[in-house]
Amino acid sequence: MVIARLAIGVVSMLLLSAAAAASSCPLHLVTIEPDGRTSAGSKDTLREAFRAGLPLRVGWSLSFDEDAEPEVTHWSDGGFLTEFEGEIFAQLVDIQAQGPRLGKASISMPTKRKRWSGLIGTNGVLENNFDDGEVAPSARVRSEWCIDGRAACAVPSWRLVYLHDKEGKAIEGAKSALFDAIRRGYPIRFAWGAAFGTPEKPASVEHAAEPVFLTIMGESELFVQLPEHIAQVSYHEPARAAFGPPAVMWRGMMGTDGSFDATMVDRASGKEVQHMPQRARIAWFAYAPDALCAGKPVKLAERAGVVGATEARAREAAD
Repeated sequence: MVIARLAIGVVSMLLLSAAAAASSCPLHLVTIEPDGRTSAGSKDTLREAFRAGLPLRVGWSLSFDEDAEPEVTHWSDGGFLTEFEGEIFAQLVDIQAQGPRLGKASISMPTKRKRWSGLIGTNGVLENNFDDGEVAPSARVRSEWCIDGRAACAVPSWRLVYLHDKEGKAIEGAKSALFDAIRRGYPIRFAWGAAFGTPEKPASVEHAAEPVFLTIMGESELFVQLPEHIAQVSYHEPARAAFGPPAVMWRGMMGTDGSFDATMVDRASGKEVQHMPQRARIAWFAYAPDALCAGKPVKLAERAGVVGATEARAREAAD
C-alpha cells in the first residue's frame, strides 16, 4: 500500500469516489466529516464491529490546494484500535516517511530513516508524529471506516442483488448476479409493495417472502412460486388483518419481467375463487458474502442434464 507523507498543517480530506469506495471499502460502516459529524452509515455500526473484534480499515485523502480533488488517497489497516467516550481511534502502523512530488506522479523517501505514525479518530481528527522530532500538527480530515474486505467472506448478510420496475427494466444491480446467486446455492428472498389511497388517507403495503420453487428460463428471466398460505381478509388494512375462510389458499408466481400471477383457490373444491394477474416492482436479495468473495457458480443448464426415463434406458442399452 502506498501512503504518502502527510502535509504539515491543516488539510482537508475529500470523500472518495463511489468507484474507489466500492473497491476499497466493500463493507462500509461509517463516513466521518472533518467536524466529526456522520454523513453516511453510523458510529453505532462501527462500534458494534469493533466490539465484535472484526478487522477494520480506514481511508482518508489529502488535498494540498484549494480545489475539490484530493492529491493523495490513503487506506490502512486499523492497527491498534481504541474506544473512548463513544469514539473509535485507530493508531496506524508506522511507516517510512514519504513525500509526494506534485505534478510528477512520483513519491520519494528521505535518505535517512524517518518514520511516521498516525492516530485517526471518528472525532474527525488525525494526529501525526515523526520519530525525528519534526513538528506535525493535527489535521481535520474526512474518513471512511469499513470492515476489511478480507473478512467479507466471514460476514454473509442479506444483500440487494437486483431491483427492477413493474415492466422488468433494471433499476439497480444485475439480473445475471441474481442468476449466479441461485447457481451458487445462496438463499433468495424477494420483496415488493405498493402505495395508494389519497393524501388525506394514504395507504400502503409491503411484502417479503422466500420462494419455494425457482426457475431460470433461457438465461433471460427468473420465475418463483410463493409459499401457499391461507388468504387474508385484507392485506393493507390493519383493522382487517385476519385469516379468511380456512379452505381458501393464496398462491402466486412472480418473475424478473415484472409479472405477478396471483390466485386464490378453494382447496376443498379445487375451484379458483379469484384470479389476480398484476405487475410488480420487485427487489431480489441473496444471503451471501460480499461479491468479492463469491465462489464459482455451478452451470446447471447442460444438454442431457434432464432426460426422460425411456430415453435414458435406450442410451444405456446402446452403450
